[in-house]
Amino acid sequence: MRAYRKTVCAALGILLVLASVVGVFLVYLGPWRTCPDVGNSMGCEATSGEIGLLGVSVIVLVVGIVFLAISMSMRRERIPSDAAGHFGKLN
Repeated sequence: MRAYRKTVCAALGILLVLASVVGVFLVYLGPWRTCPDVGNSMGCEATSGEIGLLGVSVIVLVVGIVFLAISMSMRRERIPSDAAGHFGKLN
């Protein structure tokens, strides 16, 4: 079985987009945060680590979208084995 470039780009793009969505969702919920004044973690300020995770998630999201766009613009083309040519002596 031979992998196509289009399929690899699409799969990588989907994985990157899903990973970034999980990262943004974790920053939004912030289950590790605790605030003494508020009963839930939604009202707490974000730490610098959480802001960094959000930034990385956004960058990964953009890269995933770029991979998806590249895979959409590619044609699914397979090169036949006889088109590869002869790699031995020319004489």
